[in-house]
Amino acid sequence: VSRRASPDVFPFWVTKYVVWPDTDQTFSIKYSHNGIGHLRREFKILTHISMNHSNLVKWFGVGVCGGKVLSLVFESCSGGILSTFLDQVKKSLSHRMNNNEPSNEYQMHSLAFHIHRFALNVAQALIYLHDQHCIHLHITADNVYLALEYSNPLDIPCDQTVKVGDFCWATVPHVKCTKLDSPASLLPPEGLVNDDGNATTVDVWQYGLLLAAMVTLNSSKPLLDLPQDIILMDRLIKNYYTSLSSGIRRFDPYVSSLKSKISMCLSSYAQNRADMRKIEKEIFHSTLYLRFQKTGTSSVLV
Repeated sequence: VSRRASPDVFPFWVTKYVVWPDTDQTFSIKYSHNGIGHLRREFKILTHISMNHSNLVKWFGVGVCGGKVLSLVFESCSGGILSTFLDQVKKSLSHRMNNNEPSNEYQMHSLAFHIHRFALNVAQALIYLHDQHCIHLHITADNVYLALEYSNPLDIPCDQTVKVGDFCWATVPHVKCTKLDSPASLLPPEGLVNDDGNATTVDVWQYGLLLAAMVTLNSSKPLLDLPQDIILMDRLIKNYYTSLSSGIRRFDPYVSSLKSKISMCLSSYAQNRADMRKIEKEIFHSTLYLRFQKTGTSSVLV
């Protein structure tokens, strides 16, 4: 079993990494001690969509006993979940600052660059899903996986990427499944007041929350109990998310680029949110542009 087997952040399943003895190939096995309803739901979704994308966790098949699906078998994303990575980065930077250790400018630049690229990876995965009319409905740092193992969160492999997984909340047209509600903290305003919670705009909203988590190294808190007045709600959302402090350093072009995309996702009006293709295009163009720009010099944790 890998030491980076995903923590049990959800009560629906347990994930273990196992090695096939004949080939030494590693797989991720998802199973449940509390019934297989959620696994069966995810299995039904997976059989109706293509997962053939480099930023989706590859699904290999199922474990069956007595004609019943007992587990799902995926590729092993040995870097674990993104939320754990962000927490470890924050801890490492805090330790460095508390001990007055000198900052490593290259590491700070590399960290910001990779987090920016992770955001691009997730956007590209969502475009692929939305093109199939699949809505994920649970885009969080707990559902995004790092493909490669790492020993030091500040020493990121140059070819590290992230992949979106966990489809038990997802919806696909004409696939009948019992609805599994997302937490209120992930729902956009329209999802809190009515049943309009199965549109791609919900994924866009959650992607904006994910960007906030990435920018702040998992320190941002979702806004709850928002006012009913749409104009006031929009103003509160804009003021809160545009004032978020970077968890990496005060002035970094990659972080600033991601912060500017948050407002594209978190409009109270669903029709005013950008679609994922437009967001991905802007992040991609920012990647090309920022490679040739001078990076910031302040690397303190704020």
